[in-house]
Order: sequence, then C-alpha cells, then structure tokens
Amino acid sequence: MNSKTDDDFIIQLNTSLDNLNQYYHLVDTSNSLQNNKSKPNSLRSSFTIMDYFFSSDSPVLSNTNSDADSNHGDLEEDDCFDDQNEYIHKQFFKKLTLKSIKRSLDKYYDSEDKYSSEIDILTTYLNGQKHMYSRARSLAYMQLNILMLPALVGAGSITIFAPFIQDYSWSGLLISALNASVTLFISIIHYLKLEALVESYSQLVSHYDRLENSLQNVSSKLLFIEDGNERTDLIMKGIDDYEKKMVEIKEMNPGVVSLSIRNIFPIISHINIFSFIKRMETYKKNLMIIFKDVKNELRYIYWKFGNELRVNNNHPIYKRIEILSKKKCELKEELLHYRSAYGYMDELILREIKVSERVTTFRLMFINYTSKTNFSHSNPVVQQYLEYLFV
Repeated sequence: MNSKTDDDFIIQLNTSLDNLNQYYHLVDTSNSLQNNKSKPNSLRSSFTIMDYFFSSDSPVLSNTNSDADSNHGDLEEDDCFDDQNEYIHKQFFKKLTLKSIKRSLDKYYDSEDKYSSEIDILTTYLNGQKHMYSRARSLAYMQLNILMLPALVGAGSITIFAPFIQDYSWSGLLISALNASVTLFISIIHYLKLEALVESYSQLVSHYDRLENSLQNVSSKLLFIEDGNERTDLIMKGIDDYEKKMVEIKEMNPGVVSLSIRNIFPIISHINIFSFIKRMETYKKNLMIIFKDVKNELRYIYWKFGNELRVNNNHPIYKRIEILSKKKCELKEELLHYRSAYGYMDELILREIKVSERVTTFRLMFINYTSKTNFSHSNPVVQQYLEYLFV
C-alpha cells in the first residue's frame, strides 16, 4: 500500500515535470529566436511562469493525500528544513511525511515545549481579563459612590434639620426637594444594579485570579517534568480545571462590560483565546502540508535529474527549481511568524494592560477614552487576525 502511494506520487510528478520540460523548451526556443541568447538560470520579470505554476496540477499546491502520512516510518533525513537533504543519493525515492516535517520544524526553531507557550498565553489572557473586570469594578464602585453619598447626606440632613426649620414657610419645599433627590438617587442605583455589579465584578476578579494562579503553577511544574506522559497529564488536568472554572464564570457573568472599559481593552475584550489558538494551529498545519509538498517535489527533481544537473548548468528544470526554492523560503518565513504568534499576542495583551493603568477611573467617568494600538510593525500573522477581528 505504501509503495503504491509512492508510485502514484512519482507518476504524478513525472507527468507534471514532462509537461514543464516541454513548456520550458518552447519558451527557451522562442526567446532564443527573438534575442539570440537565453538566460536559463535567472528569473525574468517578463516571464509568466508563475501563472503557469499556480494554474498547474503541481503537487506543491495539490493537497491530495497530504493529510494521510505514509506508515513506512520516518525518513533518514532528520532535518527537513536543511537544503542539503534535497539531494538524494538513493536507489528508491521516498516521500517526506508530515510527521517528519513537524519534527524538523521543532528542531529548526528550537521549540522544545509546544504546550508551554499555549499555557503562557492562556495565563496572560486570564491576567488581562482580571484587569479588565477590576477596572470595571472600580468604575461601577465610583458610580455607586457618586449616587449613594449624596443620598445618604440628604437623608441624614432631613432627619437632623427638619425639627429646626419646620417653623419657616420654605421648610416644606426644602424637605420635599431633599426627599425627592434621595428617592431619585436610590432609584438610579437600583435601576443600574450598581451594587450587584460591584459584587459580581469582585467575584469575577477573584475567580480569574485563582485560575491564573492555577495555570501559573502548571507552567512552573512543566519546567521540572521531563517525562512526556506526565507533562501531557499535567497539561490536560490544568485545561480541565480551566474549563470547569470558566463554566462557573459564565454562569455568574453580569453581562457585557461598559463601552468605556472595552475601549481601553480592545484586544482583551474582543479576542477569543481558544479560537485564536485553534486558528494558528490550523493555519500552521496547512503551511506544513504545502511545505511538505514543495520539499517532496524538490527532492524528487534532484533524485531524478541529479546527474543531468551536475553536467548541464542550462537544464530547463532549473526554472522549476528556482520557483520551488522561492516558494520554500516564503513558507519557512511564514512558519516562523506562526511560531512566534503566541509570543507576540502575549506582548500585545501585556502592553494593553500597561496602557490601561495610565487611565484614571475618574477620566473614564466623563471622557470616552479609546486605546490606540498600532499593528503596522507587528507579526504579520497576528496583524492579519486582529485586522479581521476589528473590521
């Protein structure tokens, strides 16, 4: 079954490469007739080979059987990101598997712990949620004080001064006005449910703080555990605890925080951290599949035409190699951005918390403050995600 899969892959590559050779031969012949010279080893700006490349059925863009790795074991080439392993000196051609690409990606980018970065960004996200609800609590508490203190002063004044001013003609009007003011303030407090909001926000802050400490403990323990199974069990236990606590938090959630709070926490209040992690992992897997196809085609070209390429520097297949090599470099750079996406999102959340601390609660009461975050020099992967989020 495995040999059949490799044979199908080789047949597909042979067909594509034969078509490309014929196409390149026609192009070179036409160019030589017009210019009396050709430049087979350089990409020409007027050459439309990229259009042909992206419209072809090349395995570089075809994901056929990409998700299903062959079961014949890992390849001998440990580093799939090393250009040297494209020169295959073997009797039989073997495809790279997605598993070998993943292993080489971790080795190439020195990523010893995949889950640690995910735990860290979850911890930072919880820290951001804690700060957001803490600021919401402070704002609600200030609103409660602004309404409650005048009501208490008015009620106390009526009780103390009413006996002394009852002989005056205007005393009735004053007492009625004070009673109306006290009633109005108390009614506004009950209508806005400010006391309940303060209590709910306080409980949310407490829950997020405990959950953040729990994940921090998990992250700290990961540094001292080397066994893979123990690390996996610890991580799954931490995630289960996170899910249970989040269910409790959702049940007591008082609703959407005020607009003034959301304006100073634009990322924290809008991002779904699990959706972000899932999207990053899905995109990264798709990139690795395309990278695998590019590497397999390059390796097959060197395996099939290796001897011809050594003696003929003007071989038409060099054009295909240049295109694939360029595509491979672009994929490696994009994979690097995806690998650093968690770290950059972590930095953005911490920066947002720091900026929010400069805005006073009194200013939030009367000024619609908006936090402006510049994504122009950010990680392009995170930038694209945030632009989609805020459009």
